[in-house]
Amino acid sequence: MGNKINFLPKISNKMAKNKKKAAKSSDFKEVKSRLGKAHLRKYKSSDEKLLSNLKNLKKSVKLLPQSITVKKDSLNVTSRRLTFQELVAKSRHTSENVRNHALMGFIEFIRRYQDEARENLYGLLQVCCGMLVSEYPRLRDSSKNLLVSILTTFCSDGKISEKLSEVIYLHLVQGLMASKSSDNLEYNDDINTIIGLIIDKFHYTLSFGYDVKLLNVLLEKQPSPISYKHFNCVYSLSKLTEFHSKSIVSYTINVLYNIINSENWSDETSPSTKAECNRTEIECLTTSSVVVKSFKLLVLNKDFLEKNDYKVVYLLLSADLQEFEHMTQKGKETFEKLFSELILLKAQLSINLLFEFDKHRIALLAPLIHLESVFTRLKPQEIVYILFLLFDNFNVRDLDWDLKLKSEFIPNILNFLQDSKLTQLDSLKSYLHQFKLNSGNFTEKIPQSFDGATEEIKCTLTKMVSEIVNNLFKYVESSPSVWPLLLYFKGISPSLFTQIFPKSTHWNFLHQGTVFSVFNGRFQQIPLDFDHLISNFIADSHNTNPHDYVNVLLEVCLYMSKVERGYEFYYKLTDLACLTEENYANLARIYLNLNSNERIIGFLSDHVLKLLKEQRYGMAKKMLEVLVYHVFNYTNRLDEFGRIIIQFDPQNDLLEKVNSFTTFLSKIIYEFGNNGDNGSVVTTQDKEEDRNEINDILEFGIKMLIDKYLLTLNKMEDDGLGGNSELVEKLLKDFYEKIGSNFKDREVIFKKIFTEYFGKDSIPNWLTSLPN
Repeated sequence: MGNKINFLPKISNKMAKNKKKAAKSSDFKEVKSRLGKAHLRKYKSSDEKLLSNLKNLKKSVKLLPQSITVKKDSLNVTSRRLTFQELVAKSRHTSENVRNHALMGFIEFIRRYQDEARENLYGLLQVCCGMLVSEYPRLRDSSKNLLVSILTTFCSDGKISEKLSEVIYLHLVQGLMASKSSDNLEYNDDINTIIGLIIDKFHYTLSFGYDVKLLNVLLEKQPSPISYKHFNCVYSLSKLTEFHSKSIVSYTINVLYNIINSENWSDETSPSTKAECNRTEIECLTTSSVVVKSFKLLVLNKDFLEKNDYKVVYLLLSADLQEFEHMTQKGKETFEKLFSELILLKAQLSINLLFEFDKHRIALLAPLIHLESVFTRLKPQEIVYILFLLFDNFNVRDLDWDLKLKSEFIPNILNFLQDSKLTQLDSLKSYLHQFKLNSGNFTEKIPQSFDGATEEIKCTLTKMVSEIVNNLFKYVESSPSVWPLLLYFKGISPSLFTQIFPKSTHWNFLHQGTVFSVFNGRFQQIPLDFDHLISNFIADSHNTNPHDYVNVLLEVCLYMSKVERGYEFYYKLTDLACLTEENYANLARIYLNLNSNERIIGFLSDHVLKLLKEQRYGMAKKMLEVLVYHVFNYTNRLDEFGRIIIQFDPQNDLLEKVNSFTTFLSKIIYEFGNNGDNGSVVTTQDKEEDRNEINDILEFGIKMLIDKYLLTLNKMEDDGLGGNSELVEKLLKDFYEKIGSNFKDREVIFKKIFTEYFGKDSIPNWLTSLPN
């Protein structure tokens, strides 16, 4: 057989090439549409459906995401690697979470990078304040924290620019506007909380007059229902700015009426509908606090009250505090404090209006009677303030007791009188009952049947005021709080009281800006015994802590000594406990004001010796100076039988004064000087120091003697006496000999004096020649 040729490999290669060619062209081969059948075809996925017809696809090149990386190694960033500009951008994001994270990032940024934050303070404050009025509670809370961080970090010194103040003010007003038109009580509450925070802790941010502007906006945009926090903002701003107006009065009256009528009052997001007895303790104390603060505003704005305003009198008689039934001990203490404050404010307001509201004087007397019935619940300084108001008003003008009265007030007035024990009370109660029976329900005219009894009732009311004043004074007469009142009765101007009395528990009311008129004696209903009152304070100084009050008491006595010098208590002031050298400066001034007589000279002599015995040398020197003054100022023109000396000899009188004082100095030398075996008290380890102190006092006494002697000689102007130098030298020589040689330091002291008065080379022979 011959060889066969194998064609199979060639055929297979050719077929493979044809298949590849067909496969490549199949991608570009158009498939004919089969009409009416395409919608029946089923696809496994949407991608398969798209790929079934390539004509419907758009071919594009998809690139990987591109990003620009910023190197932040040299930038200030937060823990999330965000710069200040990035935080600002995120604060404008639509997402609440992103904005909240931005606010927290700002707080961190301020803490870590204060310099850059200070450079961007204006923009930072704009972002923060914009979020304060956000609709989201979380953003409002975070922005409040950011604002606190900004102000405590950059404005801790209380200084802020007008531009920044304007930003804060405008955003707060925006929040108030939004809260007025919003029914969201939580939003309104947050806005008032933020305003209250700024007023209480950062009030300086509302400088440049923005505080008054904000107060006016608060008064215009009163929320309904009224909330405690809104009221607290008004109250705080009013006290801060000392701004008073009719709008504040109207707002306050509206608040009190809402409380009394129990309408439109709530401080919760969901107002409670429970009965009054079921209210919580916090709600009770909150409402009580608002009542008290409301009366404070009325007192501060009393000049803007309309004359004979019925609403004000109604509130004085009707507004009261409702105590919670099951109150805790702390709650009871708080309530008691608020109750006492309310009684005081009502009495204060009624006294101020008593002379202005001529149609409601009996009604306005009721709060004062109520205060007298519960005065034991008040502090002495509060009662003294009420007494000042009474005396100040009654001394300026006379009060005509107009008996006009609205009969609807009578039940409230009788309610005030039920606990009082005034002696004239029954007459007033009888008058009120008869008035109501004879006048109908709503009249203020006096019934004709009372025409004959009006004078008797007026006399009764006057006696009641006097009895109230006496009862109040008796309660406080043993308290240091009454000291300003004692000076007031002595005619000392109240304008000096702030200089005499420091800011302390007893005298704070004197520093509150109230100006009292000078006492003129027109209304003096208290029988005062100044000796008894001051003597009691002196005796009690050993039982109480005297350090805070002794100097003030001496100041009081100093001013009294200028107008009245005959009181016995002046001689008891040295018995005060713990007298210091500063106290003795005032004590010396008091004794200088007293009349010069034998009693004051003897008293001061004994006291100087007592101080030397106690080794209180500085105080002894002050008293010695006063003693010299009185010795030379006292002139006795009576003989030993009490008859007036006709031929009075001034020279002889002067010599007697010199002899009297030198005798006293000799007594000091004998008892306390270095006189050997004569029983000197200078026997302690500090013997040398005590010796020097005694010598210093003797030198001081001799110098004062010379000065007073020369001054008296110059007043006498008698040329027959000789030259002053000769007279002084004779005086010193006589005293030198009178001392005697037992006093070892005699020559040293006298040489010092001669050197000072006559010169170094003027020491006389008798001083150098005499043996030591």
